[in-house]
Amino acid sequence: MRDSEGSYSITYKNWHHDKDGKSQYCDEYETKFESLEQMKLLFKSIDVKMIAEVDKKRTKYNYKDYEISVDKVKGLGDFVEIEFKGTGKASDAKKITDQMIEFLKKTEVGSIHRNYVGYPFQLLFPDDIELEKY
Repeated sequence: MRDSEGSYSITYKNWHHDKDGKSQYCDEYETKFESLEQMKLLFKSIDVKMIAEVDKKRTKYNYKDYEISVDKVKGLGDFVEIEFKGTGKASDAKKITDQMIEFLKKTEVGSIHRNYVGYPFQLLFPDDIELEKY
């Protein structure tokens, strides 16, 4: 569940992995709802339990076909996430990812480390995070 200044939503991410089991891209399904309390009651009634809470402040930017998010995550630090918003097919995922990495290198943001897991996993299993350096 997401609570963004009085606007509530729930998102499901269906991750697609490469042959090595690394996440490459996802199909993302998000829907809004009106009452946070009602959603909590719904989850409780079907026995869904919270196992991690991500406290994040996000600033978004748009550049060409990219949505660039700068996140400050309590307990984890700062992150940059780049999401491709253009048109493309699943078969283009590797090419698009390579282009996004090249874009980051050109901005001279410093060292680039990619992880293949989300913030909840990082909070729950901090010793199990593998980073790929570019």
